[in-house]
Amino acid sequence: MNHVEKVIQEFSLFQHGLTREHVRRNRDRQNWKIAQELSFKKVQDCLDILIAGNENVPPDPSVRGTKAFLKIVYHYVEIFFSPSASLKIRITYAGFVAHFMGIWRNFVHKHQQLTLTKNFLSRETYTDILISVHFAVILICFSRDNFPQQKCELSIVGSDCCEDFFSKNGQFVGNHHVYPYAQMFRNVSHMIRLNQIEVDDNAPAFAKAHIKQENVWHRQAHGGILCSLLDYPALGTEIWDWKEGIQMARILARNLGMGPDFYNANNPDDPDDPDNGWFYHPFQHGDHKKLFRDLSGGRDDPRDDDNNDDDNEDDDHNNNDDDDDDDDDDDDDDNDDDDDNDDVENESPIGEQHANTNDDNYSTSDSQLGSHYLFDVTHEESSALQDSLVSLVDQFENEDTQETNRSTVRADPTVMVPGHGLQYKSTIVKLLNEDPNLSKDRLVRVRQIQDPCNSNNPTPRNVEDGLSLFDDYAFLDKLEKTFKVGRIQRMRRTINRRTIEYKETVSFSEDYLKDISIIFVQYNAKETNFTLENYKIVTIKAVDVICALNLNYHPEENSFSIADEERTIITECIRKTFQTPHQRNLNRNIVSSAALDDDFDGRFCETVLPTETQTGRRTSSRIRKQIHFLS
Repeated sequence: MNHVEKVIQEFSLFQHGLTREHVRRNRDRQNWKIAQELSFKKVQDCLDILIAGNENVPPDPSVRGTKAFLKIVYHYVEIFFSPSASLKIRITYAGFVAHFMGIWRNFVHKHQQLTLTKNFLSRETYTDILISVHFAVILICFSRDNFPQQKCELSIVGSDCCEDFFSKNGQFVGNHHVYPYAQMFRNVSHMIRLNQIEVDDNAPAFAKAHIKQENVWHRQAHGGILCSLLDYPALGTEIWDWKEGIQMARILARNLGMGPDFYNANNPDDPDDPDNGWFYHPFQHGDHKKLFRDLSGGRDDPRDDDNNDDDNEDDDHNNNDDDDDDDDDDDDDDNDDDDDNDDVENESPIGEQHANTNDDNYSTSDSQLGSHYLFDVTHEESSALQDSLVSLVDQFENEDTQETNRSTVRADPTVMVPGHGLQYKSTIVKLLNEDPNLSKDRLVRVRQIQDPCNSNNPTPRNVEDGLSLFDDYAFLDKLEKTFKVGRIQRMRRTINRRTIEYKETVSFSEDYLKDISIIFVQYNAKETNFTLENYKIVTIKAVDVICALNLNYHPEENSFSIADEERTIITECIRKTFQTPHQRNLNRNIVSSAALDDDFDGRFCETVLPTETQTGRRTSSRIRKQIHFLS
């Protein structure tokens, strides 16, 4: 969200249409309207400007990751709600989303410094995305083959109908989220009747959905719906549409640095490379086999154990599991279509479902089901059965209500305050929140009223007073005894397993600077200037930051320069830090002649104090004695 905040700061509202509510996702993560607006095309255009830079904004390649993520979200939503994409293009989008997610997951899985927990989506989100994109493609092909005269309405095939049903059912029992089966059983007939009224054009209109659940995706397209959901792709062309999405995913992955190491843009693509199958066949490598096996509910075939022994091994030892031999290149053209189908099956995470048709449990045919297997219920028997079921449900409901009343104890909303008598708890919390002498950090858990953010008059930031996001700073490099230049991306502090993310400016005078970790985009030094080519991501402590910089951007050279005065100050600071090297203490105590007596045997002891240095560590703090022999 830091890059989205930067878009809000650098561009006007008309260019992106975002507000402060779009970056406060921790308050309401179920806001569907805001989730759509975050991935709009105009927001991605603003991110492209941040990446390339202009006369007002220097280039920032670190934004490419945020842009790629929003691009994936955009194409995923386009599959179901696009007002302009045809069904053919939606299949391409499905292949693009599925394979980029697979490549991304394999890249994180094989990387030594990345983890799936911190650098990838959750397991549930990933599997839901794979299932939904394949479902969309299967539904398009199924509708084309069986119902070509009907529209393929992908926008209404989600699980919203189930969620809406249970949500409305809770409103019938007093706006409760938990209700017994008896209450749901009674409300079914009412729910069905309401649905009939809702779809009736002559019936009264229902209120619109909440603004947070509003679908605003069509606002991007001027002119309304521009595609026909009856224009199905030709039979067999879905394979090539899916492959086109695979190429899009590979191109985006390479642009983000997630491609094979040997890849060169001038060389042809080689999907049969055995050393980089994680990239060309992502769903056959990594731990995808285990993931899909668990997703199917268990191991369908015990023989899969031998094929999946390498799930926990390094990806460099994994080979492609293609069944095609090298001698198959001379096959006839009649078998090309079959090869393409096999290729798409290998490129798809949906595996084959093994069914044992010879099992005795599944050998029953339709001819064996006669009339004696059916239970024909008359109207009187059905009414009697329903009445007995209702009475049984009432009995269980009454018992459950009595048990609940006995176990429920109402909490007292008041508390006794010395000197003020009985007061409501909410009133006390409100007064404590409004007290200027009380630290607000003590009331985080009970805060009810938050100060509104005044977005019209934001407080200007002064980088000279502290550390701010997306500003340029010089920081100390203790290994090379010099300074580096970079831009702050994130500031975090961990206290007792709790991580604090700093968004506002952190003052240089704070005592906890040594506990703050800063993620820098380190510029590449090129002679006296700095460039963003081959930049690095480094993590340092806040105490190693020297000062803020006012870099001068040169568009013709795509580089930054530091003023001579600032460079002189930084160099002098570095010199003072490393000015005194570690030296031995050469001071010796001189023995006076008065100390020599008649019993002097030619030797004396001297106390040697530990070496005093201004920088570095002492090798020892022990006081030693040194023996001198005189000849």
